[in-house]
Amino acid sequence: MVHPPSTGRVRTPQALSSGTDGSTQPHAVATKKTHINLPIATDPTISYRPPNVSTQTPDTDESAQNDDAKTAGRGFLIITAAKLWFMVGGALITFGLPYIFARYGDGRALYGQYYDLNNILSILSMVMISGVMQSIARFVAARPDQAGGVVRQMRRMMLVIGTVVGGGFIIAAPYIAQARGNPDLVLGYRAAGVILFCYGIYTVYIGTLNGRKLFFRQALYDFGFTTLKATLALGLA
Repeated sequence: MVHPPSTGRVRTPQALSSGTDGSTQPHAVATKKTHINLPIATDPTISYRPPNVSTQTPDTDESAQNDDAKTAGRGFLIITAAKLWFMVGGALITFGLPYIFARYGDGRALYGQYYDLNNILSILSMVMISGVMQSIARFVAARPDQAGGVVRQMRRMMLVIGTVVGGGFIIAAPYIAQARGNPDLVLGYRAAGVILFCYGIYTVYIGTLNGRKLFFRQALYDFGFTTLKATLALGLA
């Protein structure tokens, strides 16, 4: 028997029922819809969070701003105290050295030599300290997660600059002393070259502490530097 080709329609299954005359008649079979119940999370700790939506509230932002303001305020007071101690150290050197030099003869002449040497050293050191320290602090504050890389790069750079400036100062010490009319200060100018090299390395760490808002540690470095400078200047005079 040859079946006719399918028309593509799907017949609905039908059941045969007996009529009153004994014949059978088809009737539609009711279909039952099946519902699938998906489990719903009832854990109160699970919640839907839209992507890229900040969870910070205005109260959180205000609290963070208050913390930054307090940190900056404390840092200002601590750094100011360190600068005051720097002024005290400078006053001790200014008034103490003439008194000490007076024991060796003409105290004013010896202090004049120290003053000339300190002026030259101050000009070069302030250029290195001010410019480099502010640049490092700005970079570290802008990229706190990359502070280590910034410090390594700046340290290498200042090693080169400190070697060139400090080494050049040491090599040219006899010519500088002769040009300044102080031929006896050759060793003093060479010592100044070593100090310039140390300034370059010192600046990197001071700028890093400032950029990370570690003002207390920065102040400790400043206190220690001033104390060391006054002790060496007065003790070795």
